[in-house]
Amino acid sequence: LGFGLPPAAWQHLTEADLIVAVGTRLNEITTQGYRLPKAPVPSQPLIHIHPDPAQIGRVFDTTVRIVADVVPFLEALAARTPAPSEGRGWQNRLHTAVLELARWTSSDAPDGVDFGHVVAALSDQLPPDAVLAMDAGNFGGWLHRHFPFRSTHLLLGAISGAMGLGTPAAVAAALR
Repeated sequence: LGFGLPPAAWQHLTEADLIVAVGTRLNEITTQGYRLPKAPVPSQPLIHIHPDPAQIGRVFDTTVRIVADVVPFLEALAARTPAPSEGRGWQNRLHTAVLELARWTSSDAPDGVDFGHVVAALSDQLPPDAVLAMDAGNFGGWLHRHFPFRSTHLLLGAISGAMGLGTPAAVAAALR
C-alpha cells in the first residue's frame, strides 16, 4: 500500500472481506504498520502468495499459503473467468475511489515544479511497452498515484526505500 495512503482509500480497503496478498512480503510499509492485515491475526481471511515460503506466515496467521512465482500464478488466475457476481457494490466503490485518487489537476507548486506535469508528459509520450526505472524518494508517489500503468509496462524500483537503484536499473533496462 505504500506511504501516504489517503484516508478514503484506507476506509475502502478495511471493508474488504478477504485479503489476497500476491508477491508482497507484508512488511511494515505495505501493511500500514501491520494494520492491514491486522497483525498477528487478521480481521479478514488472508491468502498469501509469495515465491519464498519463509515470508508466508512470518508475521500473520494465514488462511491459505501458496508458494509460487508471482507472474505465472497471476497469469493462471487471469485465465480463469469467474461467474458474474451480484455483489459488485464494493468493487465499484473501490474502482471509483481509485480513479478519483489517480486524477491530477494542475496547481502552482511553490518551487515552480509540479511533478504532475512530468507524469502527464510521461503518460502522453511513453510507448505501451515502456520500462520505467526509478529511485527511492517521495517523488515516487507522483508516478505511483498518477501514471496510468498498463499490463505491458514494466516498473523497476526499490523495495522499502533503498536509494541508488534508479540509474543502474535504467542502464540494465537499456542493455536488456
